[in-house]
Amino acid sequence: MKTVLLTTAAILAASFASAEGLHFGATTVAEHKVDAEQTTLVATPEIGYVFAGFDLTADIDLSIYDNEFVADTALDDPVFNFRLDKMLMENLELYGETSYDWSAEKRGEITIGAEFSF
Repeated sequence: MKTVLLTTAAILAASFASAEGLHFGATTVAEHKVDAEQTTLVATPEIGYVFAGFDLTADIDLSIYDNEFVADTALDDPVFNFRLDKMLMENLELYGETSYDWSAEKRGEITIGAEFSF
């Protein structure tokens, strides 16, 4: 059932790809911990929408490799991450973020903050 819902969401998102402000992306992180002798590969697809200067994004970490291939179980316990950003100035950004654990049917901690870069 989870797979059907996630696939449906992906198809709907792709159908709105031409909408103004919608963006897709992904990052992949491969790491090897020398002392622990652990090699991991995690893919993080992201979808976002920019409106009125706000950037709303959602992503999910998918484990592909953890000393063996585990991609077939990547969606067994999905946790979705959500973030809303607003740039106030070139070096000051406000944000709010939370997560949702699909299996536990529980929202994560809500965090509100500011990032200052120089």
